Amino acid sequence: MAEDLYSQVQKLLEQWDPFEVGSHGYETEIAECMQAIYEVDSAEELATKIINIYEFSFGEEIKKEEANRIATEILILKEQSSCS
Repeated sequence: MAEDLYSQVQKLLEQWDPFEVGSHGYETEIAECMQAIYEVDSAEELATKIINIYEFSFGEEIKKEEANRIATEILILKEQSSCS
């Protein structure tokens, strides 16, 4: 049985670990990103939301290129999930 979207996105964001706090340091941010996934359909919009979520929590900047890459990967997972 395939993993559900939440589990896939959670793994992706934990592996990303932009502030090197360890894979379990982002529970709140992951939950907020999951909500954002259903609010937007473009990688650009999702990247902006991801940046806002993580920067608000950690007070450190995330490179737009990194956020765009993650947002694109998340939207691919979302599309694959809706097709199965």
